[in-house]
Amino acid sequence: MSNSFYKIKARQITSSLVQLRKAHISREKLTRLNAILLLTSATLGIVYLVQVNGLSTKGYRIKELQRNVEKLQADNEKLQLHAIEKQSMSNVQQRMNGMKLVSTDKLDFISTDQPVAVR
Repeated sequence: MSNSFYKIKARQITSSLVQLRKAHISREKLTRLNAILLLTSATLGIVYLVQVNGLSTKGYRIKELQRNVEKLQADNEKLQLHAIEKQSMSNVQQRMNGMKLVSTDKLDFISTDQPVAVR
């Protein structure tokens, strides 16, 4: 076999080796890229789960606070009705009767043009 045949075969082998190296490098890069994508996806998934969990917890807390507000409003209405009842005229008259106050028939009013109190 001739010398040129060996040269051609050497070039073919060399080019095959270069292609294999490039393929190896690209596989290595692809493996790294896959690992990065997997870690990124896992991280985003965990962040998503944490956010959803936090939102649902806050939703339950908001509902609980709304129920508490409604209960306090109902209690406030009851207390206002109770205060109005205590301030009613019949209630005031009953309390006055319990104090044994004496009613007056005659009232005298003083009228003056000058101030009564001195500063």
